[in-house]
Amino acid sequence: DMRDLYQEWKEKIPEAKRLYGKRGDPFYEAQENHNLIGVANVFLECLFYDVKLQYAVPIISQQGEVAGRLHVEVMRVTGTVPERVVEDDSSENSSEGGSLEVVDSSGEVIHRVRKLTCRVKIKEATGLPLNLSNFVFCQYTFWDQCESTVAAP
Repeated sequence: DMRDLYQEWKEKIPEAKRLYGKRGDPFYEAQENHNLIGVANVFLECLFYDVKLQYAVPIISQQGEVAGRLHVEVMRVTGTVPERVVEDDSSENSSEGGSLEVVDSSGEVIHRVRKLTCRVKIKEATGLPLNLSNFVFCQYTFWDQCESTVAAP
């Protein structure tokens, strides 16, 4: 029963309540009051080449209009993208993150560990409406990460 669980928590850990406040409460749910300005899709094709790309990505609002631009810089830091990859677009193999099948010059298939490190710098957001330009932050996710990363202003 939830009442019993709460009562047990309340009696057991009075010092935790003092230290953590409401966040220590197992039933506390933080409310996030954010307004989504829009979504900016940063394409990572430049990682195939050893170049730094500076790009003003359009921020698309929920209405499908350009709400502003997100200025980013994308570059490969370490790792390489093989010249020739065994083509298999099945969903089972395309989502694996462990190894990559590469065909060497003699035609043999070699398994290599995938490891590519890139840097995405969020420089600024421009052209935003005045009513949405106070405390703007970016939240992004890479395909191999479960949780989003927040870049504060």
